[in-house]
Amino acid sequence: VLPENLHCNVTAVDINRVANLVYCYNFQEEPRTFSIEHCAENDVCKTAVHPCSWLWTLSPPCQPYTATANSKQLDVQDHRASSFLHLLQLLPQLPRLPTHILLENVLTFYQSQTHQQLLEVLQQLGYQVFDVACCPSQLGKPHRRPRHYTLAKLVQHKSDNSSSNSCTQLCEGFNAASASKLQQLAHTHGCTHMLVPGGQTMPLQP
Repeated sequence: VLPENLHCNVTAVDINRVANLVYCYNFQEEPRTFSIEHCAENDVCKTAVHPCSWLWTLSPPCQPYTATANSKQLDVQDHRASSFLHLLQLLPQLPRLPTHILLENVLTFYQSQTHQQLLEVLQQLGYQVFDVACCPSQLGKPHRRPRHYTLAKLVQHKSDNSSSNSCTQLCEGFNAASASKLQQLAHTHGCTHMLVPGGQTMPLQP
């Protein structure tokens, strides 16, 4: 529940007109309909209505990464990954970066070239990143659907070239209270580890 005095402006973007009709029915607001892989910098900037904060929630197509039967796992070679890869190319060109980014995908996304490109772009632009493997059932929801989540927070401007690839520094760079709450939540609901950049695993403390 959001505080009454909090300004919140939500913009949804999807190319699928049927999905947009469903969204409009549920939220009484029509999403923007355009192809992300062909959008320009101005198209992305139009979603930034309020200057104080800008959150991106992303759920790219999972087919390029899924490990289900008969899947080819073409990763960056799959045309369905083109929209997200194009968005990564646009991100450094934006006059103002989103302050927070949350991405959801299948577990095998973590091992993909796309994920590696995501990390490289985010770290170059001054984001600090958590990669977390979690299932709704671990959070008390009656649904078993393990998923990979990438959480990123902007902590320095693009003009600041200082960055670190250290997993320890990445974790310590987050607000201490927020990091503590994240670890406590994951530990309480059965998650025993956190994935961090570089393919390493960091145990969660009780």
